[in-house]
Parts: sequence; structure tokens; C-alpha cells
Amino acid sequence: TAMAAIDYLAKHGSDEVAVAFYGGEPLLRFDLIKECITYAQKVLCDKKVTYSFTTNCTLMTKEKAEYFASIDGISIMCSIDGPKKIHDEHRKDIHGKGTFDRAIQGLRNLVEAFRGRPMNRLAINGVFCPPYTVEKAQEIYSFFQQLEWLPKDVGIQFEPVREGSLHIGENDTK
Repeated sequence: TAMAAIDYLAKHGSDEVAVAFYGGEPLLRFDLIKECITYAQKVLCDKKVTYSFTTNCTLMTKEKAEYFASIDGISIMCSIDGPKKIHDEHRKDIHGKGTFDRAIQGLRNLVEAFRGRPMNRLAINGVFCPPYTVEKAQEIYSFFQQLEWLPKDVGIQFEPVREGSLHIGENDTK
């Protein structure tokens, strides 16, 4: 299916096309992503191609990060919600364990691999969950500002959780 989509882009796409990888966690199929990029580089060689995906960074090894840093036109959105206690509140693995330590290491792997390359190819997108307080927002902002290894030109954005997508307990406030 992925190769057929790339073939379609080759036949029907404009001079500039985008290949985006979606899923719960695209890095679960890193092998397929690599195969698609290799195929796209061959089939779409006469077009300007950009690649993108969003990852929770838990599977982002140094080797994967170095591979992605070598790809021209790639953008990676990293889902990290802030410091450990805030991130781990809602981002847990299948065993119920928080994912912060693996996610932040994955982000660090990306930053190290992208050194010397444009950092605007990396961005952080967090979900701001209740309770919504100024103090919580300041804690998240301060956390990212204090990461000495995170370049200042890495984009950081936060969006409130979508209504109805998170169970809010009676002790939480809106």
C-alpha cells in the first residue's frame, strides 16, 4: 500500500510532494519507513520531497536518529508533555509504566544526531491536560528552557487535551 501511494505521487503529484508516516507510533515499523524513503528517493527523484512523522520518541535509538538526520527534507514532531511527573501522568506503556525516561532519551538522541543541521526539522508537541493552572504551564515551560542540550530553535507547542478524550476525575479541575 505504501509503495502504491508513492507510485501515485510519482504519476499525479506536483513538483513538490510530502510523504508523511502516520500511526499510533510509526517507529514500530522503522523498517517500513526506511523502505518507503529509499523507494521514494528513487521513484520521486525529479520532485522536491519532504518527509514527516510524529513519534513519542520511546523507540528513537541513536542509530535511528542518525538515519533520520541524514534524510534531506525530513521533519520530526516529538510528543513530550513536560517534566517526568506531568508526562508520565498520561503517557504510559502497555505495562502501565511512564514513558518519560525513554522519550527524553529519544529526543536527546535526535538532537545529538541533528547537530550541525537545521534544528527547525525537529519540534516538540505536548498535550496540556487538566488541571489547567498557570503554575503547571510555568512548570512545563521552565522544564524545556532548562534542558541545556535542547537548542533554542527547536519549536515547542502545547495544545489542551481534546474534550471527551481524557477521563477527568472528580478532583481535577477544568
